[in-house]
Amino acid sequence: MDSKHYTNKELEAMTEADLEGLIIRKEANVDDVRYILGKLMIEGTSDKVAKNENKGLNWLKEAVKAGHAAAFEYKTYWDIRFDKQPKLQKIKDNLLKIIETTKSPRACNTLAELNHASAGSDLVKNNPEVQEAGQLARDNAAKYYMISAEQGDVIGNHWMGVFYHEGYGVSKNIKKAVEHLSVAAAAGNG
Repeated sequence: MDSKHYTNKELEAMTEADLEGLIIRKEANVDDVRYILGKLMIEGTSDKVAKNENKGLNWLKEAVKAGHAAAFEYKTYWDIRFDKQPKLQKIKDNLLKIIETTKSPRACNTLAELNHASAGSDLVKNNPEVQEAGQLARDNAAKYYMISAEQGDVIGNHWMGVFYHEGYGVSKNIKKAVEHLSVAAAAGNG
C-alpha cells in the first residue's frame, strides 16, 4: 500500500485509533506517527488521544529505535525533566548525537549550559586537574553556544556576547560581544 505523507499538524488532529491504524496499515511514515502519538499521550494535550505516559513512552522508544531524530530529541528532554535517576553522561551523549544530526539550537544550548555549570569556580584555582577540566568545559560551553548563535538563536547569541565580553571560553573581544548582544536584543532578549 502506498504511504501518504502527513504533516505533524495533520497527525496531531487525528484520533488515537486513526493514528494506530496508520501504523498498522503502514499508510504513513510510521515513525512520524509513533512520535506524534507518543508525544500526545505523554503530554495529554489532545482531546482525541487519551493521556497515557507509559504507552506514550513506548511509542517514542519505538520511533527512537528506528532513528527518528525528533523522537530522539523529545525522549532526551523527557529524560532530563522526568527520569527519576537521570544519567548525566547518557544525556550529554544524546545531546551530542542530536547536535550532530540536526544542529538543534535547543540541544546546543542545553549542552552548553551543562558545560557552563560544570566549569568550576575560582575556588579550585590550586588544583591543575580541576583547572584543566574547567577550561575544557568553558571551551565546550562556548563551542555549543556558538553553534546555536550561528543559527540566529537568541540564547546562543546572548551567551556568546557575555562570553566574548568576559573572555570565557573564547578570547575577549568587545566588538564581537556587542555584535552578539545586539542580535540577541533585536530578537527580544532583555
